Amino acid sequence: MKSLIIYCSIHHGNTKKIAEVIAETLGADLLRADKLKEASLEQYDLIGFGSGIYNGKHHDELIRIIKKANIKDKSAFVFSTSGTGSNKYNKSLIDLLKSNGALIKNSFSCKGFDTYSLFKLIGGVSKGHPNSKDIENARYFAQTLLN
Repeated sequence: MKSLIIYCSIHHGNTKKIAEVIAETLGADLLRADKLKEASLEQYDLIGFGSGIYNGKHHDELIRIIKKANIKDKSAFVFSTSGTGSNKYNKSLIDLLKSNGALIKNSFSCKGFDTYSLFKLIGGVSKGHPNSKDIENARYFAQTLLN
């Protein structure tokens, strides 16, 4: 199974850390969203989409890619990092993928150091995340995708 991880990691590298662990576990290609050419998705059987959460949603670049990409009948998964680590933020991206014909395998989220928007005023939240437990949870998540 040929796999690709597409990610946006803007502020602190939180999502990049998670993307790297998932890619390593899957033996997947890893690509920043701003380096992607949509036509290159055709060769992959499993595609992961992930970013930090900005004002309650994934990065606009990921949304743009999904809207343009031919992902009908492709297996896909979503991941995110945020100050709260809540999986609820993945729902809108999952819904967008489904509406474009993707077959959703699963989703993952964890805390990440967050200084976006109002959190900046208080010095950020979730300092020290993703931590070693978050990394191990991401590795386990990726292993479940192999089954």
